[in-house]
Amino acid sequence: LEVVSRSSVAKDTRVLREAYHRAGVPEYWIIDARFNAIDFQVLRHRRDRYVVAAPRGGWHRSSVFGRGFRLERRLNRMGRWRYTLQVAPA
Repeated sequence: LEVVSRSSVAKDTRVLREAYHRAGVPEYWIIDARFNAIDFQVLRHRRDRYVVAAPRGGWHRSSVFGRGFRLERRLNRMGRWRYTLQVAPA
């Protein structure tokens, strides 16, 4: 799981993605919450690259964990974002 920040865009979206693929990591999760909408992707290892696993009903299915996940964020009382990774019922 990599979380993109202003200083890590190239590292998280290209460098690590390529390195993890070469190493055979079966899934690469990447979250970019720098903008209004959260970009949460589960990428699956294929022979020559990772491919984005399309979410279904708002859930991102992981073949590694055999479960669905979604990321939610809400403002807390202090006006800061609170993130929650939700797990679909089995």
